[in-house]
Amino acid sequence: MRNLVTMVVAFMAVACGGTAGDPTADTMQQRASAQSSAPAKEDVCGEPFKGPSWGTTTSTVEFPLVHNLFTGPAIVSGLGRSQVVFPHDWNLIDKSVTGFMTITAANGDELFARVTGSAMFRPDGLIADLDQFGSFEGGTGRFVGAEGSFSIIGTITRATGAVVVDMDGYLVRNRKCD
Repeated sequence: MRNLVTMVVAFMAVACGGTAGDPTADTMQQRASAQSSAPAKEDVCGEPFKGPSWGTTTSTVEFPLVHNLFTGPAIVSGLGRSQVVFPHDWNLIDKSVTGFMTITAANGDELFARVTGSAMFRPDGLIADLDQFGSFEGGTGRFVGAEGSFSIIGTITRATGAVVVDMDGYLVRNRKCD
C-alpha cells in the first residue's frame, strides 16, 4: 500500500507539470512515506513462507546412510522463483533425514535452513513420503539474521529421484522489531 501511495504521489507531481521551485518526486515520496500509516517494509518482522518445490535427488549409499543431493526450483512467498540445493543424509535404519538447505532468490540472496525429519517408503517401495522440518539460520543479503521455521511435506519417486514438496512456515527477516 505504501508503495502505491508513493507511486501515485510521484506520478501526480510529474503529471501536474511541477516547476523548478516545486517539491521533487523524492521529496513527495518522503512526504507520502511520513504520512502513510502502513509500516515501512524494513519494519515488518515476519511473513508467511509458503510454496512448492520440485526437482530431482541423486544418491550414493554408505550404509547405513544414503547421501542425497536435491536440486530444483521453488516458488516461495517472499522470495518468488528460487533455486533450492539440499544436501542431506537419510538413515536407512531409523529413516531419519538431516541436512542443510540453501534457497537462492532470483537476485542471488541466499536463505539457509537446517532440516530434520523422515522419509518413509510406502509398502510398495516405489514412493517415499517426506515429512520434514526446517529452521532458518540466516543467509546473505536481505536474509542476514533470518529466523523462523517451516514444514516440508511431499514425495520422492524411487525410480527417478523426482521430488515434489510443499513448504509452509514463517520467515522472520528483520529483528529490529523486537
